[in-house]
Amino acid sequence: MVKTKISETIRPFLNDQHGGRNRKLLGLLVMGMIAMSVALPVMGLVVLKMLPFDNKSEFQVVLDMPSDTRVEKTTQVLREMGQYLSTVPELKDYQIYAGVSGAHQF
Repeated sequence: MVKTKISETIRPFLNDQHGGRNRKLLGLLVMGMIAMSVALPVMGLVVLKMLPFDNKSEFQVVLDMPSDTRVEKTTQVLREMGQYLSTVPELKDYQIYAGVSGAHQF
């Protein structure tokens, strides 16, 4: 029979007399701490922000052409759209992406 040394940290949870009670108390402590961590943002004590504010002065126009359309034709249509958009006085700049995905905007 091999005798192993049980860590002093684990021993109270394996005790015959009080082990069950200690495990239940540990479980309640862990559940209580989880509940407290979930309650922090709800109570406003921790600011929870997943994405930056969307206050950019830009917009995105997505052109979906039929799947059998050549990239050259898509580029031509996008350039025509760009020429029209350049006549809008509120528009400063524009970019065209054809055949590749555009830059991610968060």
